[in-house]
Amino acid sequence: MSFTTPFGSYFSFSTISLSVPDAMILAFIVFLVCWRLKFRNNSTLKTTLKGLLFLYVGALLALTQVLVLPGGWHLSAGNTAYVLSLIQFDPLQSAALIYRNCTAIGNYSAFVRLVIGNILLLAPLGVLLPLINKKYRFWKVSLVGLCTSLGIEGLQLVGNLLYGNALRTVEIDDVIFNTLGCMAAYLLLALCRVVVKKLNKAIN
Repeated sequence: MSFTTPFGSYFSFSTISLSVPDAMILAFIVFLVCWRLKFRNNSTLKTTLKGLLFLYVGALLALTQVLVLPGGWHLSAGNTAYVLSLIQFDPLQSAALIYRNCTAIGNYSAFVRLVIGNILLLAPLGVLLPLINKKYRFWKVSLVGLCTSLGIEGLQLVGNLLYGNALRTVEIDDVIFNTLGCMAAYLLLALCRVVVKKLNKAIN
């Protein structure tokens, strides 16, 4: 038995895969509860930024995770060994392989999707966190990006182990590009702040 929501989320006896719209709706509901309990005294700007952060986290989970229910568990020594053997530990090995394949066929869309997609995935963290809290400097934001990416890959690995097969790829390249994207977004924000500050001084 399975069904799909109007926004594209898929529910079955074995897995749940949320669509981005449904995940964002759920995240907004959670935000409203948190706002009611804790955020009510925040400024309008900070409340808006926190709301965007909740929506982003909801979309992030929808894009990266599949929830494996007990009905979809296929735990065995053989399946576990197979799933673990699929993990790509060598840095940039997957990216290099995809690049060579793209070069062979003359179409680089898969490579661009891998690199740019993973760079953009955590970029919002590099902007939202320092805007919400000024204590989030470069290295702190970078650490959050790294830990977030490792958490995503870890949850994907758990899902694969429970399912007994590869629902999602688990590779170090994702961690590298995710973290770089978060760092680059922070630096871009910092650059924009410097430019705006200099413009204000010039005007005044």
